[in-house]
Amino acid sequence: MQLGVVLRLDSRGLIAARRGRTNGDYARELRSQPELAAVFGELTRATEAVQFGGRRLDGAGFRHLLERAAPLLTGLALALAVSTSACQPAGSRVAGPRCGADPDEYGLLCEVLAPSGAMQPRYRPLRGARGVSDDVAAIVVLPNEMEAEGWAALKDWVEAGGVAVLTSDSPLDDEFGVERAGLCGAQARALVAGDPDALISPGPALVAPLLRPGALCDGGEKYIVYAEHGDGRFVFLPSPELLSNASLVAGQNARLLAELLDLPTGRVEIVGAWTRQVSSNPLGALTAAGLGPWLAQLLLLALAFAAYRGVPFGRRVELPENRRRRFSEHVQALGQRWAEQRAARSALAAYGAFANDLLRERVPGASMGADLARAVADKTGRPEADVSRALELTRRAQAGHSAGSEDDHLRALRELARLVEDVGGPR
Repeated sequence: MQLGVVLRLDSRGLIAARRGRTNGDYARELRSQPELAAVFGELTRATEAVQFGGRRLDGAGFRHLLERAAPLLTGLALALAVSTSACQPAGSRVAGPRCGADPDEYGLLCEVLAPSGAMQPRYRPLRGARGVSDDVAAIVVLPNEMEAEGWAALKDWVEAGGVAVLTSDSPLDDEFGVERAGLCGAQARALVAGDPDALISPGPALVAPLLRPGALCDGGEKYIVYAEHGDGRFVFLPSPELLSNASLVAGQNARLLAELLDLPTGRVEIVGAWTRQVSSNPLGALTAAGLGPWLAQLLLLALAFAAYRGVPFGRRVELPENRRRRFSEHVQALGQRWAEQRAARSALAAYGAFANDLLRERVPGASMGADLARAVADKTGRPEADVSRALELTRRAQAGHSAGSEDDHLRALRELARLVEDVGGPR
C-alpha cells in the first residue's frame, strides 16, 4: 500500500519518486497539501514501525489505513478497502474462510472477481477433469504444494473449457515456454483498447516468445501472457504479489486486472497452500496439518509417565487403608528384630532389671538371691528351683556372663514374665 501511494502521488505530480529518496523527503514535498501530508505521515509511520520496529499490523489496522489513504488512492481502491475481510463478493451468503486483510494477503481479490461469481478456496486436490464442479468457471493458482497428478488434472480441465490463472513457477511453465526473469520496472502498459492507465508493476517480467501478451513492461518485455489450450486458456502472471491487497489498491491495478483476466461468469476457486492431498488415515491428516511434532511429544510424554508409574505384573489390588497401629505390634516388631539378631541375653538383662525391682516391690522384706527366690516361690506357688534358676540366669546376663544358651535365655524371659504376672504385674 505504501508503494502504491508513493507511485500514485508521483503520477499526479505531487512528489518526485526516485531511488534513494526517503519518506521524509516526500513528506516535505507535501507540505503545501496539509490534508495529504497528514495522511501520508500516518501511513509512513505505520509502515516504518512494521519494517524497522518489528511491529505487526493486524487486519483492523490495515483497513483503517486503507480508509485514511482514500485521498491518495483511486475511487475504486477506496470501494475495495471497505470489504477486505470476507472471501466472498458483496452480498454473497456463501460461507467461506477469510482471505485476509493484511497487505500480502488476498482479501481484495474476492472483490475484483466479484462480477464473475462467488469465490472460495479449494481444499481438496485436483483429480481428473471431472474433479472440478460444473459451476466452476475459473481457478486462480497461488503458491501451493500440488503434486504432478494435480497439475495434470488442471491441464485436462482447462482443455475442456476452463480458465486457469497461474501466478508462480509451475510444471506448466516449461510446457508453454514461460520463464520469469528480470525486473519489469515501475509500470506495465495494459493492452486494453483505448485505456491510458498502466499497471503499477513490482515484480519480474515474463519471457514467453510463443504466447500472446496482455500487458507489456516499459522496456517491451511481456508482463501478462495468455496461452490457448483446447477449449480453455491459461493466464500467466509474473508473481502472486500482483493479486495481493497491497497491489490491488495501487493506482488502477484492480480495474485493469479485472479486465485483463476476463474470467467467465461462474464460481472461482483459489488453489493455494491450503490445497492438500487428502490423507487416508488420521495420522497422515495430523501430519499434513503440521501437528506431527505435537503428536510425537504427547506420545513421548505418555511413555515417560508409563515408565514413571511402572508396569503391573499381576492383578491390581486396592491399597490397604492407613490405620493406626497398636503398641503391641510395635513391641512384637521390636522383639522380632532382637530375635533375628539372637540377642536373647541382652533382652534378658534389660528385662531382668525391671522384673527384679518389681518382684522386690511385690514381695516386701526379700533380698536378692535365695531369699528372693524362696519368697517369690512361696507367694506364687511355683517350684523354688525353677524360680531360682530364672533369677540366676538373669543375674549372670546382667553381669555379662555367657552362661546358658539362646534357648535358656528365652525360657528365663518367659519365666520372669509369668512371675511378674503372678505377683500382680505392674500398676
